[in-house]
Amino acid sequence: MNRLALLFPGQGSQYIGMGKRLYSQFPQAKLVFEEASDILAVDLAKLCFEGSLEDITRTDNAQPAIFTASVAAFKAFNSEIGIEPHCYAGHSLGEYSALCCSGAINFPAAFKIVQRRGALMHAAAADGEGAMAAIGGIDYDELEELCNSVSTAKSAVGVACHNSHDQLVISGHAEAVHRVGDQLKADGAHVTFLKVGAAFHSQLMLEAAQSLREEIDKHEIALPISSVISNVTAKPYTSVDEIKESLVRQMHKPVRWQETMQYIYKAGVRIAIELGPKNVLKNLCTKNIKHVSAFAYDKEEDKEQLLRLLATKDKGRKLNLLDYCLAAAVTTVNYGEDCEEYRKGVVEEFSKLGELQYGEDHNLHILKALCRIFDTKRIPIEVQKLKVCDILHKSGLSSLLDQINI
Repeated sequence: MNRLALLFPGQGSQYIGMGKRLYSQFPQAKLVFEEASDILAVDLAKLCFEGSLEDITRTDNAQPAIFTASVAAFKAFNSEIGIEPHCYAGHSLGEYSALCCSGAINFPAAFKIVQRRGALMHAAAADGEGAMAAIGGIDYDELEELCNSVSTAKSAVGVACHNSHDQLVISGHAEAVHRVGDQLKADGAHVTFLKVGAAFHSQLMLEAAQSLREEIDKHEIALPISSVISNVTAKPYTSVDEIKESLVRQMHKPVRWQETMQYIYKAGVRIAIELGPKNVLKNLCTKNIKHVSAFAYDKEEDKEQLLRLLATKDKGRKLNLLDYCLAAAVTTVNYGEDCEEYRKGVVEEFSKLGELQYGEDHNLHILKALCRIFDTKRIPIEVQKLKVCDILHKSGLSSLLDQINI
C-alpha cells in the first residue's frame, strides 16, 4: 500500500459545529472533548457546537478548540479506519495535534501548552502593533527580497507562511506590512490584509515564545511513534530537545508548509488525510504535490471516496462482498444518538465484521452484520434494501437477496 500521512490544521479552520458529528457518533471523540472541558473548566463542546463565531475565533479560544476537535477526529479515524500513518504533519497550531496524536505529548500536557500558547498570542494582539497579509502572484524569493528592503530596525516584516507556490503570508509591524502590501497591489499582485492584530510567526512573537518555553519545560515530551515533520525545518524530528526548541522557534519563524509537502512526497506518501475542521490542508496538499490523493475527514464525501480508494488498494484484485460491506458500514451516516448503543451496535459489530473471512459459507453472516450496523445507525429499511441490493449486484451475488430478511 502507498504510504499515508495525517495532516492537522491550524488557526483559521474553526467553525461553529466543528466536531459535533464525531462527538455524537464516537465515544472516543466525546471523551476527548470531556477531558478538554475538565482541564479548561469550561464546556468546550458547547463553545464549539453552540457558541458565537466571535468567541470561537478569539485566539485564546480558537487554539484549544481546534486542537481538541483535531485530536477527537484522530480518535474517530482510528476507530473507523485505523491505518498507521508513515508520518504526521500539522500547520502551525496543528503541529501540536500531530505531536499529541503521534504519542510524543499526552493530551493533558499538549492541551495545557496549546492553551498557554493561545493566551500568549491573544495577548500579543492586544497592542495592535502587528499585522499580517496573504499574498498571491509573486515568487517567494522576490517577496522575501522586498520584505528585507522595506524592513528597518523599528519596523520589520517577513514571510510568515510559505503555504504553496502561489500562497504566501507576510507578518510583522503593521506599518511595514502595509508598505509591502500596497507596493505589491500596485504591481498587480493579489493582497489580502488579514483581520488579526498580531504578527504571528514574526519577530514580534519573540517575547511570547520565551514565555511559552516555560510552559513547555513543565511537561514530559518523548520522540513520536511515527515521524512528525517540523514546521521550522520541514524535516522529521530526531530528538526531544529538537521538539522543545522548535515549538518555541515556531512562534516567530516561518511555517515551511510547501517544503513539508514536498518532503512527504519524496518519502513515498501518496495518500494524505486531513484530521480536523474544514479542508484547508487537503487543498494545499493538492496544490503542492501531484499524484497524491488528499482527503478531508471532516467532509463525508471525502471519507466515502477514501474508503473506496482503500478498498481497491490492491490493484488487480476484484472486490468481494466483505470489501463492499466494510466500506458501506463506515461511510453510511449515523442517525443514532446513543453513544453506548453506537459502541455495541457499530464499533463492535464493525470489528467482528472485519474479522470474518470472505467465502460462500460466510456471506450471510457478513450481510447480517452489515444490517445490524444499519439498524444501529437508524437507517430506514427502504434505504437498507437499496444499499444491500447495490452491494450484492456489484459483488455478483444478487441471488442472496431472498435469504436476507430486511
